[in-house]
Amino acid sequence: MRLLRMNEYKRHLSTTSNSQTPNSTMAKTKELSKDTRNKIVDLHQAGKTESAIGKQLGVKKLTVGAIIRKWKTYKTTDNLP
Repeated sequence: MRLLRMNEYKRHLSTTSNSQTPNSTMAKTKELSKDTRNKIVDLHQAGKTESAIGKQLGVKKLTVGAIIRKWKTYKTTDNLP
């Protein structure tokens, strides 16, 4: 019985390691348009929260926060190298 479980375990390891290669399920992200980035900053300056901005524009809260932080640091919403 123990030998059977060991074989099942080995089979499980061999199937999971092949199917979970890095970046196999991750899609590339698309850049937000300059217009959308500027709207995020405008709404932030108007006092809206990151969550409210994200819901309104259909952008993740983390993305909104990153754009706001970049704007505060560099005073631009352009994509930087």
